[in-house]
Amino acid sequence: MEIRHLNAADDRLAVSWIFEASWKYAYRYILTQEYLESILAGGWAAHLDSEGMTTLIMLEAAVSALAGQGYQEIFLWVLEENRRARAFYEKVDFRLYGKCRTDVIGGKAVRELAYCRHIP
Repeated sequence: MEIRHLNAADDRLAVSWIFEASWKYAYRYILTQEYLESILAGGWAAHLDSEGMTTLIMLEAAVSALAGQGYQEIFLWVLEENRRARAFYEKVDFRLYGKCRTDVIGGKAVRELAYCRHIP
């Protein structure tokens, strides 16, 4: 597998499909099937060239880049019901931060938990 910057020759629809498929799989027991089916094919493609979305990177590369910019902590929100994502982030040193919030995705109220990772 090669991890690299997204370039002009890359098929934005193919990359969008990866986002769509991962959402539909990861959230299949959390969000409504109706909502997941409403995710439009190619819907992410227009966002791939937006500020902050121009690269394909692995988590540790992102952590290294943030550390190089002087950041000392990374915060993120994870759906409470998404146990696989929570286990993944905990395995790579993210810890519950003690904050939560409620959001509505596809008409369903979901609870999100804050995670934090200290960058040494």
